[in-house]
This record gives sequence, C-alpha cells and structure tokens, in this order.
Amino acid sequence: MSKLLSKTMRLCALTLTVGYLTLSVTPLPAIAQTAPAAFTIGDNGIAYFNFAIDEDKLGGAPDRSAMNQALDAGSRIFVRNGHFYRVGPDNRPNTADDARVRLYGINLSFSANFPSDADAVRLAQRLRKLGINAVRLHHMDTSPGTQDNPPRSLLTPGPYPTFNPVAVSRLRNFIDALKQQGIYVDLNLHVGYRFRPAVDQLPPLDGKNEATPLGAPVHVYYPRMVALQEDYARQLIRALGLRNNPALAMVEINNESSLLAAWQRREWTEAVPRAYEAELRKQWQEWLVRRYGSTTKACTTWNTCVSSSSVVPLLTPTDASQIGQWRDRLDGKFKSLTAKVLGPTDPGTPNTSGEALRVRDFLLFLADTDRAYFNRLRQVVQSETDVLVPVTGTQMGYGGVLNFDSQAQMDYIDEHFYIDHPDFPGPAWDRNDWRIRNSAASDGELNRLLALSLRRDIRKPFVVSEYNQPFPNKQGSEIQPLMAAIGAAQDWDGLFFFDYMDGDNWAATPSAFTLAGDWSKYAATGQSAMLFRNGLVGTLQKQTGALRQSPPCAIQAPLKRIYRCATASRRNSPRKRDWAWT
Repeated sequence: MSKLLSKTMRLCALTLTVGYLTLSVTPLPAIAQTAPAAFTIGDNGIAYFNFAIDEDKLGGAPDRSAMNQALDAGSRIFVRNGHFYRVGPDNRPNTADDARVRLYGINLSFSANFPSDADAVRLAQRLRKLGINAVRLHHMDTSPGTQDNPPRSLLTPGPYPTFNPVAVSRLRNFIDALKQQGIYVDLNLHVGYRFRPAVDQLPPLDGKNEATPLGAPVHVYYPRMVALQEDYARQLIRALGLRNNPALAMVEINNESSLLAAWQRREWTEAVPRAYEAELRKQWQEWLVRRYGSTTKACTTWNTCVSSSSVVPLLTPTDASQIGQWRDRLDGKFKSLTAKVLGPTDPGTPNTSGEALRVRDFLLFLADTDRAYFNRLRQVVQSETDVLVPVTGTQMGYGGVLNFDSQAQMDYIDEHFYIDHPDFPGPAWDRNDWRIRNSAASDGELNRLLALSLRRDIRKPFVVSEYNQPFPNKQGSEIQPLMAAIGAAQDWDGLFFFDYMDGDNWAATPSAFTLAGDWSKYAATGQSAMLFRNGLVGTLQKQTGALRQSPPCAIQAPLKRIYRCATASRRNSPRKRDWAWT
C-alpha cells in the first residue's frame, strides 16, 4: 500500500510481478496531481492507494495448487527416523513405499476455523493455491459463546466441555474440504479455555476470580481439570470423525503452558492458587516418597528441613533466587560453609546435599508432573485416533531444557518464533497501546533464529507451529522465505505461519498477524512453500549434535545457574518469549 503524501508528489503505480511487489514511478502532468477514485482518505488526512489481490482468481505462475493431491489412506502421517513420513500406497508404516513429507502450514484462529459450507471450499482452495499443505486449528476453545453464524468457539458457556453443534458440524465439513485439497490439519486441544470454578465445579480462585488466568497451568496437575480435558479430547475427536482419518497430521496437547514455564516466568501465584496448593503439595510428597523412600529421608539428604517429620512445603522461584543471592554474599569469605549449606560450586559436580539439591529435586518434580499430564492426554488421543498420530505436549520455550524430560514420550518437538512481536506497556493485547522495534530477521535477530536448533531432539521431527514478523514491521516480507530457507537447510519438518485470519470477515488490508490482506507477505508465500516442501535449499551435510547429561547439566549446576537456566530470557511479548542459557 502506498501513500499519496501531497498533491504535488509524483504518483506511484503498483505492479504485481511473479511473487514480488515492485514500484514503477511515472511522472504525471501537473494537471493530474489529484487523488484518483482508487485512493481512500484515511483518518489522518492522507490518501492511501487501495491495492488488493483477488485470491479466488489467482492463477498462472503464482498458483501452487499442483503441489497438492487429495489425501487418501496412503497419506497418513507417522514418525520415522526423526521425520514425518506418509505410509504410502500399501497403507503400512515402515515399508519401502513410505515417503518423506514436510508441512508448510498456516494457522487459523477463532471464527476462521468454522466457515460455512461454501466458504470452507473457497478457503481450502485459496490455501492450496499458496502451496499450503497443513492448517493448524488454533484458539477453538478460547471464547465459549452462543454465536453460531459464524461460531467463534467449539464451546458454549455451559460446563466444560459443552459443545456448540453448529461449530462442530462446520469444522468437520471444513476438514473434509481441506482433505480434498491435499491439506492436513494440526488439531490443538487446550489453547485458551479458562476453567471457571462456579461453572465447572472447582475450588475457588484467589481474589474471587471467575476464571483461571490465560496459560496458568492449574489444569496440568489438578485431577478434575485433567479428567475434563480427557473428556473434551475424546468427544471432539469422535465428533470430527478423526479416527484413522488421513487428514489428521498431528495433535498439540497444551499451547504455551506448563508448570516448568510458570516457574521459569515467575508466574507461580497464578499456577498455584491457594485452594489448589494442597493438591500440588500432596503430589510433591508422593514424588519424594518414590524418590527417597520417605520425606524424612529426603530432608535428611538435603539437610535443610526445619523438621524432618513435617510436610515438605512447595518451593517458589523466589526461594531459588534468594539462595543464589546468599551464595554471592558467602562466596569468597565462607566458601566451605557455602558449599555445605547450598551445595557445591563446581558445575560438573553433582549436588549431593544442601538447598541446591532441594531445588533440583523440585524442578525434576515439576518436569515429572508435566510429563504425567502430557502422557495421559497422549494416550487418550492415540486411543481415539490411532497409535501412528504424532502428538506433542507444549512448546520448548515454555519450560526450557527440562522440556526434553517432560516430553520424553512425545512424538515431535514444537516451538514458536516471532520477530518484533508487539509489546503492550498497558493491558495485554490493547489494540491502541503497543510497541514494536522494527527489527529485522536478517540482521540482529538472525542469531535467535539460528538458535532454534538448540531446541531440537535429533530423534524427533522439529516443527515451528507459529512464526511471524507482524505488521507494521517494515521488513515483515522477509520472514517466510528466510524461515523456509533455514528450515530446509536444517532439515526441519514443519513451518506454520501465524496466521491466515482470525476474524469473521475476509481481510483486505494488513492487520498485525494476518496473512490475508498483507500482500507483501502474501506474494512470497507460494515460493516459500515450494522452497521448503521441495527442498530447493539442500540440507546441510555436516551435522553437529550434543549429548545431554541425565539429569540435565542445568540441574547439576550450582543453584545460581540452576535458577538462570530455569528462567526465561525476557524479550518480546509476555506470551511470545524466548528461553536461553546464561
């Protein structure tokens, strides 16, 4: 979109070439220096040129439809040798006709998941033309309501899970339309649903809050919440007809949330409301008994308990940071005392006693609690679909290095990545109060992009299920080809742009995260899909791996390092952050 800054400026004509927007500047006679009808006057008095692409009529070289074929039984995806494969014509995994597949996908959010019958076909055809072969069905549980034209959620305001039959019917029809266009789905289970004590028959929350905070992992450990999520998953999978359905590529259990993440991000109060604390403390005692034989033996090993016969309290991130400060104060003057009270200082020396060992054990407890939740939901998913369906727990940035432990039984690794995600100085997601840095992926942010390799497990497929460089970042059009090139070179398995659209209407102008209407990004989508899916950038030949100690080195390090390793590197938005070693 170009601006007409004044009547005396030369007007610019926009031309769409194959995959690129180019400007051709043509001087016009002075008599013509007035805004033509194609311009719209904005609220600021500036005339804007309305540029749009008719996606339904897109054809010729930009049309990548030929990359997709309708999905059949042989298209079912499974994991083999650390990557995604199709089972092939014989419909059996791990045979000679298996074929490697990479997923170049896009997110749909809220109402976009529930198009009408006519719009379902239209949208599926649009995405196919872009070279998209997977759709991430996202934020389907976030906004329960009664709206049904279109629905905004799978859920109604009734007790969880009460399904909206119109939404379920539309989504099932949409999945069928996607399947005909050769497009898989990534089913997201828990994303934004906030449990409501008064409605869902749960203990009260602190401050008489009506619902759990977004992302707070109370639902990871509280038994009734876990059972309700099992019921939700079973009912949804059955209602959508996903058993042995080749359209189902993968399932995500819990978006951007875990107990490890709550510790890491110092969101512990939200994770453990007072009425729920007793349940988590009970599970902590049980974990200690399994590990040490009794809580008394645990206290004796740590040499830190006030009374070895009392209930061992839960720890908080503040406990760990205070211990790190104590070490700083004591080191140098009372080194032997420091080691005795807090644990050894050598990163290579296992902590055998002291406060550092207690913190280590607590972090391992959190990882095991996350793991039990992930494993339980994975078992439900695969019992309702089939054992081939790849399942993941949450994103690696939401828990850090210990997620390798908590997701040991998961089938693939998932991550999110944003360049210049908006910051919100005031209320979160305030459309009128946000900041960006106008940073570039190809400049100062490139190291963060390359560092995604540190989150991989060589034995499993690697997927980035959200990425973007949102509007109005001026370099935003670089993100898709750059991600596609690096993903192909590093042999990743899936990329999902966030998102195509999330509203009730078809977008025609740029808006934050959406691809529809952001034509500078749109023009690069087809080429990026072809580059990644077809391996036009070859996989790097040299592979460098690192053996991980068990327990992880972060847990064997001194307390100060433990805390830092378990703490997020704070950058970008409160919900789209990165973790890093320090």
